[in-house]
Amino acid sequence: MKVAAIYNPQEMQEDLFVERFVVRRDTLAELMQRIRETGPNQFFKHTIIQGLRGQGKTTLLRKLSICVRDNAELSPWLIPVLFREEEYSVTSLCRLWELVVEHLADQPEFETLPDQYEEAYQSPHYEKDCFSILGDALQKTDKTILLLIDNLGEMLGKFELRDQQRLREILQTSRRIRIIGASAVMLEQHYDQGKPFFQFFTMKTLDGLNREETHELLLGLGDAEQTAKMQDILRTQSGKVEALRRLTAGVPRTMILLFEIFLDDHGSALDDLEALLDRVTPLYKHRLDDLPAQQQAIVHAIALGWDAMSTKEIAAKTRLPSKQVSAQLSQLEKNRLIRRIPTSTKNHLYQLEERFFNIWCLMRLGRKNDKQRAIWLVKFLESWCDEQELAERAERHMDALKEGKLAPRHALLWSQALAQSLRDLDLQQRVLDTTKEFVPQVAESLPESDTDLFKKASEAYKSGDCKSALKLNKVLADKGYPTAEYNVGILYMQNGDMKLSESYFFKAAQKGYVDAIHNLSLVYYEDGKRPLDALELMRKSDQAEPSAQTKLPLSLLALWNEEFPEAFSAIDLAMTEFLTETDDLDDFLAYPVAMLAAKGQTAFALKLFEDERYGHLNLKERLKPYYYAILQEIGESRRDDALRMGPELEQTVAEIRADIEGFRLQYRLQPTESSDAKA
Repeated sequence: MKVAAIYNPQEMQEDLFVERFVVRRDTLAELMQRIRETGPNQFFKHTIIQGLRGQGKTTLLRKLSICVRDNAELSPWLIPVLFREEEYSVTSLCRLWELVVEHLADQPEFETLPDQYEEAYQSPHYEKDCFSILGDALQKTDKTILLLIDNLGEMLGKFELRDQQRLREILQTSRRIRIIGASAVMLEQHYDQGKPFFQFFTMKTLDGLNREETHELLLGLGDAEQTAKMQDILRTQSGKVEALRRLTAGVPRTMILLFEIFLDDHGSALDDLEALLDRVTPLYKHRLDDLPAQQQAIVHAIALGWDAMSTKEIAAKTRLPSKQVSAQLSQLEKNRLIRRIPTSTKNHLYQLEERFFNIWCLMRLGRKNDKQRAIWLVKFLESWCDEQELAERAERHMDALKEGKLAPRHALLWSQALAQSLRDLDLQQRVLDTTKEFVPQVAESLPESDTDLFKKASEAYKSGDCKSALKLNKVLADKGYPTAEYNVGILYMQNGDMKLSESYFFKAAQKGYVDAIHNLSLVYYEDGKRPLDALELMRKSDQAEPSAQTKLPLSLLALWNEEFPEAFSAIDLAMTEFLTETDDLDDFLAYPVAMLAAKGQTAFALKLFEDERYGHLNLKERLKPYYYAILQEIGESRRDDALRMGPELEQTVAEIRADIEGFRLQYRLQPTESSDAKA
């Protein structure tokens, strides 16, 4: 099924429409039951179906019309009158009655009504005469009409107050007219005590489709061959379909739109998308224009971000005070333009309620060379495609570019999306280079390659421009490159921001980046917390790249955790296999020696200075202050050896012993932190 048919279901052939009505059946049954239970001589509970655009309201109204028309119990007395989705001409109550009569005139018993209206047109009480003529005809034929009005909320908003009051009076007193309407916007009058329709309508809300409904929808879209393909997708890739459902908040039209675009390699689905965007532009533009300036700025910032944002992030984007942003967010939420996503803290997140409106904002309000313009397609690709599938799609895209199958605007959108989704630097570069070669008119709107960004970041760091290096690396880190995440961690560490440094090291470590694993372990050590986690990380680092740079930190962390055999083994390997007499031993051994003393392992510490196995390193001379500090820690049994220390070393040794005492306090293992306790 093409997206255009999904957008305007009233234009679909009826037999095909009925065949493909596969979701919202529970809601249909509920509404039909409500209609059947209210006989011709009873007052009906007028109803509004409320839901986001694309939730299936128009489809539901058409299906209701068909069901009522074909129902043997209802059709003898109840006539469904289905309005078009956009009835721009209905700005008054008299125009509503005129439109109803236009619908009824096809039936012989009502064919004279248009002429009667024409005769009454000059009457000073034209609206009342219109309703009287209609009411008399319904009474004479013993018929009732069911008005199925799409966008009822917008229609009522165009009526003057006296027309609103008059319509309410009619609906309260006439059994011959019933309304089931639909509205994509919150009916303000329903919640305002001063308005005519306060608490008047029964509200039925359509939510996003659940998992089972999504499967039913996708299985009902195509012919037998397409259905078989969809069954295979649902059987083998159900997780991807679920990701699609969550990405679109379960809105049927948006799901079908993205699915069509994904399956299409020639751009026709994007043509459908652009047709839809053009069609809704007047409506969405009017929606934005009606907002106060601050709310416009907030909606624009949230739309360009796509993902949910916090109040603080919105304030930073809009340059508005957080308190003002919070107040405007409350109003936007009330009007159902945004939705609030609760978190475990008071800092909730906010997102545009209607995802298709978000796509419209990105495509129509975003600059052509702005990478955020394609972010909706990027998110879809990332949720649907694994690395291999993304690479295959990139290859097909390049083939389409070479064969001239894509319009320039479609080529640009796909190249922007693929460039942001691909993590293979060579493949990403090829996509961008191929686009520039075969569609040169869009070259200036393409993003920089990540390879170029990495080069710029490296050059900035080497030149001492750490601010630019941080900014560039953060862009790459946001795309998920572990190298960039590690670089950001290093830059924050150099700035002294250990909290942010830790968070970026953690991201890279989660992806197995060895240097990040190593540094994250040392961040935990510096913080004096999470000893077992620090040890586990350093074990992974040492296993991946064993060296003195991993063995000695491993020994330090093993000592912290009081895993003494592991610590002794790591030190021994470092000193016999990795360290040489040319290494700067103060950098390598000072902390392990101090930690050995702090943990009461002075015998092994002394062994490092006196055992012949380590004699090639000549530690007694090269780390003489540490040697005398250990002798003093041992006490009486080595008192005479300690007395050999020259007076020039006394202050240095005293400082080392103070460090040892500091280690005792900072790295004292709590009972709950020991490996035995964890086990």
